[in-house]
Amino acid sequence: MGQAHTGFNATTEEPRRKRPDETKPNHVLLFTIINPMYPITVDVLHTICQSSGQVLRIVIFKKNGVQAMVEYPLIQTLGLSR
Repeated sequence: MGQAHTGFNATTEEPRRKRPDETKPNHVLLFTIINPMYPITVDVLHTICQSSGQVLRIVIFKKNGVQAMVEYPLIQTLGLSR
């Protein structure tokens, strides 16, 4: 008979992919916009986020509405934008 693959390592019973430690702070802010009323663009997000500090990068993708990741140079900047 064939073997079934469950996505777990047989020796450790842990998932193959581990999530990064969520307690560690990072300098990326995730926006989730559900049912946007107007187009969400890089320019719109940059205008919103630049008041908190320098924005390094913005990535927009469609998943559960619209999601965007905004990267700041410093973790301390994120505290201001929340």
